[in-house]
Amino acid sequence: MERIAKTIRSWETPQRALLVFMIVLGLFSLYYFVIKPSSSPMALLYSDLELADASRIVARLEKKGIPLEIKAEGTQVHVPIEKVSRLRMEMAEAGLPKGGIVGYEIFDQNEVNADSSYMHDIKHLRALEGELARTISSLEGVVSARVHLVLPKRELFIKEHQQPSASIVLHMRRSKKLNQSKVFAIQHLVASAVPGLIADAVAIIDDQGNLLAKSDAEMDSQHQTNIEETRMAYETRTAQMIEGLVSKYVGPEKVRAEVTAEIDIDRFSQEEERYDPQGQVERSRKIIRKSKEPHDLTEENISYEVSKLVQKQSKESGSIRRLSVAVVVDGHYLLNDQGEEVYQPRSQEEMDKLKKLIASAIGFNADRKDQLEVINMPFAKVEKKKVHTTDYSESIIAFKHSELLRFAELLIFIIATLLGIMIIIKPIGFRFSFKKNKSDVDEIFSQKSSSQVGLNSAQVSKSLDKQSIYELNKEVSETVNELPQQKIKDILDTHFEEAITVLRGWLQEGK
Repeated sequence: MERIAKTIRSWETPQRALLVFMIVLGLFSLYYFVIKPSSSPMALLYSDLELADASRIVARLEKKGIPLEIKAEGTQVHVPIEKVSRLRMEMAEAGLPKGGIVGYEIFDQNEVNADSSYMHDIKHLRALEGELARTISSLEGVVSARVHLVLPKRELFIKEHQQPSASIVLHMRRSKKLNQSKVFAIQHLVASAVPGLIADAVAIIDDQGNLLAKSDAEMDSQHQTNIEETRMAYETRTAQMIEGLVSKYVGPEKVRAEVTAEIDIDRFSQEEERYDPQGQVERSRKIIRKSKEPHDLTEENISYEVSKLVQKQSKESGSIRRLSVAVVVDGHYLLNDQGEEVYQPRSQEEMDKLKKLIASAIGFNADRKDQLEVINMPFAKVEKKKVHTTDYSESIIAFKHSELLRFAELLIFIIATLLGIMIIIKPIGFRFSFKKNKSDVDEIFSQKSSSQVGLNSAQVSKSLDKQSIYELNKEVSETVNELPQQKIKDILDTHFEEAITVLRGWLQEGK
């Protein structure tokens, strides 16, 4: 330990600072790579919190001394994973999180002054909206809900009353989407909870602005949009079907089809009642006889039921009113004597067969005045340039974000450690090498100087044998190459005569 301490004291200030930095880096790495992974991981307790709820939850957790992490700008709270379930039960017992929704507990507040009728109606409306929002938020995939009710005030002596309506905004989870059955369920849930409200008067949208359910006023415009989408989808599907069918005979990329469909957008409902006078059916018979002299009275009452036929007929839009199909088929290409491709049209018999095949596939109906044209024409040839592209996406190994961060941190730690070793160990090795060389040089110099005391530089050069001069020259050369200028100056001050001898030897070698 004393040797290490002495070595450290002999270091310069930058080397000591670097040693401290490496110690701190090592302690940090020990904590991050060893201690922290072994500690309890954090798990999500609540997300998408209101700031008021987040502050209440954090205050209760800090009061209990439970470690926590706040993320996503205060909307997420993380706690140790083994305490998540228990803490959620405790928070639910305390009524957290409230989510900023007020339900029927608004009437639990004791107020000194009694509310007016208007304020009572407003509170009742808020409570009803809050309770419906809580119920809808409990559905799977729904994070939160916002309900707006329009309840017209009932007026006396008014024949036509305005019907109630409702609007709902749903905040969905990222990977969740409500199917149509659940949307209808929400509509009927709200309609059943509000007097006089029908399901068709409930509009529902999600947090992305997508219309999930619409009221009656929006049904017509949405119906027109659906009809147009249905028409385009039918045309595309029919064209692809024709191309796929014909290309199996004429070859790929040798047929093109275009389909235009006229869709009937009218819809109606018809109810008809028919009565048949000839089809009378005796329903009841009543006979009354009275005997009174001199006359007898007999009264007979027969009731007949006239047969009635009730027919209800409804027709929805979306049926095909007229169909127009155009198909272009490429011909044959043969090689002539010069080796060139020559276009040859298909025979009329072949084209007639293709036309019959297409007519059967699309359900051709002459009564609808459908049109079908199959034409044989040469296709224009376009030379495609080959572009060599390299797809690097498949060659890249997919890592998770956390794994990439951990790998980068580990790489930085290894690089910093290697740099620290190079910067610290190299000066230590240099000092040990210098001490060894210096001791060897001092020993040589002491031997030479003890036998050459009082001699001048010429006598010293004569008294030293060639082997000693060669060894001294070698040692000093190595020392000069390795030591700084200050060390060379110290050697000159201590062993001036011997250094002069070595320098003269270098000058003679230079000549």
